[in-house]
Amino acid sequence: MVVVLAILMARLKIVSDRSFLGIGITLGVLIVMLILAFLKRLCANRTSNHALAADAVQSATCAYLAAIALLSLVLQTIHAAWWIDSVAAFCLIPILLIEARRAWRGEACGCC
Repeated sequence: MVVVLAILMARLKIVSDRSFLGIGITLGVLIVMLILAFLKRLCANRTSNHALAADAVQSATCAYLAAIALLSLVLQTIHAAWWIDSVAAFCLIPILLIEARRAWRGEACGCC
């Protein structure tokens, strides 16, 4: 779905709306996810909790996705170019495919 939307938006040259509230919320998510990932990893290492270590990886992944979204929003605010959202969506695809493949195979995050 991400690929289809990215292609359609690029093909139709659609510029999405942006808001300072959206930027603020995305920045908040990025900060919270980074802190959560760090604290979960710290606690997981202290307690040897593999489930918490895997959850820390998921929080870090969420932070990565929020960082790409935030960059896209900021760039759209500075310069409303039709291709920014499509490029951001294509940047999300590798991490989404990696996580989907790991989940499909039932693989651990590599931290356990």
